[in-house]
Amino acid sequence: FLAGKYLYPLAHKSSKFPRARWFCRLCEYHCDNLAKCREHYLDTRHSRLSRTKEVETTLYHLPRPNKHHLDCLNSLLATVEKEQGLSTSDLNIRQAVAQSVHSLLQEHIQGCTVRLYGSSLSGFGLKFANVNLDLQITADQKPHLALLKALEVLHDSPEYLEVADEFTAKIPTIKFMTTTGLACELSLNNHQAYQTSSLLKDYWSLDPRVRTVGVAFRYWASVVRMDRQAEGTLPPHTFAILLVYFLQQQTKPVLPCIHEYLDPSNEDVYISPVEGLAGWRTQNKMSPAELWIELFAFLSIGFKSVELVVSIKKSGMLTNEEKQWKTKRLAVEDPFSCKRNLCRSIQA
Repeated sequence: FLAGKYLYPLAHKSSKFPRARWFCRLCEYHCDNLAKCREHYLDTRHSRLSRTKEVETTLYHLPRPNKHHLDCLNSLLATVEKEQGLSTSDLNIRQAVAQSVHSLLQEHIQGCTVRLYGSSLSGFGLKFANVNLDLQITADQKPHLALLKALEVLHDSPEYLEVADEFTAKIPTIKFMTTTGLACELSLNNHQAYQTSSLLKDYWSLDPRVRTVGVAFRYWASVVRMDRQAEGTLPPHTFAILLVYFLQQQTKPVLPCIHEYLDPSNEDVYISPVEGLAGWRTQNKMSPAELWIELFAFLSIGFKSVELVVSIKKSGMLTNEEKQWKTKRLAVEDPFSCKRNLCRSIQA
């Protein structure tokens, strides 16, 4: 009975706990007698760890899918990509919105530029995703005045509807709709988000399987409401980073580590290593369905989140100890803000 609770008699006396006669291999806990054993296996922490262990054991022993299963899953993933993902046409339309806003604001805010960032730039997005726009201004301009002017100009333009400010938010934004129904958000000097989006765009373009699995993963996160940062879950682009990391960690990597092609002296600005990426060839022949199954196996039982940090900046493993992060939960490093853990918004 006790062995079923991970409690075993001590083979050798413990010097640290000389009175102990039993040891819990699950919790690494010493018990002096049977009464203490019973008290321990009824404890909340032991019960929680026991349930986790049982789930892991079940997952490890799940039967492998056969060819029919994989064919059906490949078909489903392709359908999700087509119906939910951003097509080339969708991305071009969003780019045209950015260009239109850029042309409009440039007439009123001298030296400004407007550029896409987020999933509309990277491609890791869904059809209903907002169009994220970054307003860049010159150093001699005051940010609050630039945002107020942008609000006034957009409000007066017949091309944009439902213009409203959210200046009290953590990142002040202007929200509006296009006449075609696209929801847009304009923020100021979002440099790091633009760099991350540009990096993810290059990963997106390297292999068609990244697009198929990426859209499905992003759609899954939306369905289960895991991409609601304001509700205590994760920022949407975290799922793209998790996917890239998983594909880098395969025995035969599907994706390279692009940071290894970059100039380390210029870490703040991402310049696509076109020549280096042109020579990349993967030896991994797994189908999208196989990668999809392995992705969830990796994240659920293969990745030691207590010890490791998800980082796409290096091809090897990065530990919490190296980062000097004390969290025991999932930790995902921001590629262009190394001190920032993208999972800090997770609520218990």
